[in-house]
Amino acid sequence: MKGFLFCIILILLLASLFYLFTKKPPLNINKSFLIVFYFINILFLLNYIFLIIVSISFFDAKIPLDGRMLSPALISLFCIFMLTFWIIADTANNKRTWHFFIAFLCLSIFINSTVTISNAIDVHHNGIGFNSINWKKSPTWPFLSYFDNKVVYSNGEDLIWFFTGQKAVRIPEKIDPITHLPNGNYEKQFNQMVQSVLTDQAIIVYLRKVTWRWYLPSLEELESKAGLPVLQNFEDSVVFGNPLQGK
Repeated sequence: MKGFLFCIILILLLASLFYLFTKKPPLNINKSFLIVFYFINILFLLNYIFLIIVSISFFDAKIPLDGRMLSPALISLFCIFMLTFWIIADTANNKRTWHFFIAFLCLSIFINSTVTISNAIDVHHNGIGFNSINWKKSPTWPFLSYFDNKVVYSNGEDLIWFFTGQKAVRIPEKIDPITHLPNGNYEKQFNQMVQSVLTDQAIIVYLRKVTWRWYLPSLEELESKAGLPVLQNFEDSVVFGNPLQGK
């Protein structure tokens, strides 16, 4: 949604810039500091987009085009958009253009504020990310205290460390998340993990709510391919291990 909004604003901006620089007679802009600020924002926006494209293409293909990544460009885009309308309205002495922009701005703020307020209330009551109530009250964390002497494999090793202090190892990656190439050692690493579980040296903790690591095997793949016994099936996780552990 944010990417779509970004494209719409960019199209409107390009249309405004086309009008601004092709109008006859040309617009008379005598505010030098505004011109400098205007073109600095344009240069920043173009360079930022260029750097994102280069980074995704050559360095890290998993860079997400989400609100956090696009927010610097959106701020710069907003400044350019506002200045474009101001210059057109001021130079052409057309107050309707400025009124239209103010109305558009107020409408945008109103539409986004309803969503923002709703999200803020939800975050206040339920938390967000690793700080959410669902993660904090997970029954998985106290259960893991019985296995502090074993290797813990997981698709959420960072969550396990965050909530329990126990070190965990990520389950083998099927695909390299940076290059998007298949992991040539996946089968070997997977079999080693399964063998360590069967020999009671390790357990596997698969967190159901960790859905963003697309490059790891799914829970269904793990169950069908490994065929490991389930020690505990929680609402938010499945723990695989040797049922004879500790005997």
